[in-house]
Amino acid sequence: MYLDSTLTQLERAQLVRQLNDVEATYQFRHTLTQETIYQSLLRTTRREIHLRVAQSLEILVADHLDEFAALLAQHYGEAGDDAKTFEHALRAGDVAARVYAHAEAEMHYARAIESGSHPERSPERKSKEAESKDATQLKNVYLKRGRVLELSARYDDADVNYLELETRGRAQNQRALELAALLARATLHATPTARYDLGLAQELLGRALALARELDDPAAEAKTLWSLMLVNYFQSNFDQAIALGEQSLALARQLDAREQMAYALHDLSRNYIARGRADEGRAAITQARALWRELDNLPMLADNLATSAEGCFFLGEFSAARAFADEAYQISITIGNLWNQAYSRWTLGYLALETGEITEGIRALRDAVEVGKQSGFIAAMYVAQGMLGWAIGLLGDLQQGIAIVQAIPHEQTISIGFRSWHLGVLAQLHLLNGELAQAETIVARAYIGLDLNDLTWFSPIFVMLADGEIAITRGEPARAIALADRLLARIRELKMRPFVFDVLLLKGKALRALNDLDAARACLIAAREDARDLGVRRSLWEILAVLSAVETARGDAVSARAARDQAREIVAHIAAHAPPELRDAFLGQSAVRMILADAN
Repeated sequence: MYLDSTLTQLERAQLVRQLNDVEATYQFRHTLTQETIYQSLLRTTRREIHLRVAQSLEILVADHLDEFAALLAQHYGEAGDDAKTFEHALRAGDVAARVYAHAEAEMHYARAIESGSHPERSPERKSKEAESKDATQLKNVYLKRGRVLELSARYDDADVNYLELETRGRAQNQRALELAALLARATLHATPTARYDLGLAQELLGRALALARELDDPAAEAKTLWSLMLVNYFQSNFDQAIALGEQSLALARQLDAREQMAYALHDLSRNYIARGRADEGRAAITQARALWRELDNLPMLADNLATSAEGCFFLGEFSAARAFADEAYQISITIGNLWNQAYSRWTLGYLALETGEITEGIRALRDAVEVGKQSGFIAAMYVAQGMLGWAIGLLGDLQQGIAIVQAIPHEQTISIGFRSWHLGVLAQLHLLNGELAQAETIVARAYIGLDLNDLTWFSPIFVMLADGEIAITRGEPARAIALADRLLARIRELKMRPFVFDVLLLKGKALRALNDLDAARACLIAAREDARDLGVRRSLWEILAVLSAVETARGDAVSARAARDQAREIVAHIAAHAPPELRDAFLGQSAVRMILADAN
């Protein structure tokens, strides 16, 4: 009754008003009034009121704690009850993280960490077991906060978060905290983000592996081995990476650590494919995908689908690649995951370019460059920008294409494979622009440190194709044939399908230059059939144009005419599907004009 009479008095004074709810609910008429009254309360009184509200609310919503976790954390926080604040802030963070509300999740996890950082407020002396449990809970919150920061592309903040955990672990002599922080930092630096630093990652992982074995922590050892696999993959040490990944997987299976199994299988697939073990790669990524679905981990499911798309492209399975990339993109849009938006768009862009859907391809690549920058996914940005410059140059706007590739920052952290691939693209564009000497200089730079057997980023393909064209221009067709044969042998060893037709086209041109017309014809027909089988239009018009010239030289006018007619159809398709600003540049190229001139 005392409360009712007080509220009536406040209403008469026009300080509060009753809302038209089923239950009696009141609201201050002015926020300034509310703030003034609140600040006038003694601190102890405010705390007591917050505590009573929190305790009452917790009882009332006992079956809906997820829904009210943030409000409970706020009231318990104002009441100074650290244990309850930690409990509900952690719950609120988990609720937000589940729906990919990263900013809200990070805020709640930060509150949980703050409330869990005041052991002096606990009146009772805790047992060793209780202290260990508290440390484990705090470690998990730091890792969760780091994960949402990474998913928000806030990699610098994530690194600071992990460093804070590492410092706390050392200060409290909690070696498990230190180990968790080392692993999180190492993984951050081992992946191609804005914090990409393989040397630092390797140093951190060496410390982590020693500590995991010292603490007899097989779960941490499995994670460390997986991270070391990543480092070796990006250094192109595929055999070592496979050995480390298989050790990680074996440990994870012994522990039935399903998330770690998924990570190990996911990244083993890349290494298997890079070593020509396509069936094992396909099986590994498929098993990982099933685990990500089971775990309902949508960011990693999207990454898995994008990785599957990349692998299918590598193997020439373009329809499957497009389906995987489309699904990855849709999931990434739904959850606001920029990383995998960039990843899936670069594959979609490449596929569209190959099949002659130029406008679609260029749009996808531009999206990938922009989102790659936003997400800090430097690999997506570098790959998509290189492809974009290459495509625009091939369509005839050589100056713009060259400028786009030259604008790619070649930082110290970028791998030799990336650098050489970009240089190979540049050399090809300079050759098309008639700048032979400049192309030769660029190719010479591209070969420095380049592993010609590592086709992961297609680097040797682009460099050696450019070098082969230089050889033909210099009157050295035999050298071009040797380059083509070496490339073909390695591509077929790895069971790759893309670019086979480009290498066969190079060899066909070189054989034509040697006047070995029958061999040139056979080579070009093989290139034509391979391109047709994959549905590739990008190279097919040029293959048919050169084949037509060879058939003419052989005296077969009917076959020559048929090849020219087919080439014109493809040129027309590409022109119709190119952006208006590039269409004229494409149709204005001398090789294209020659095909169109024969229409009558």
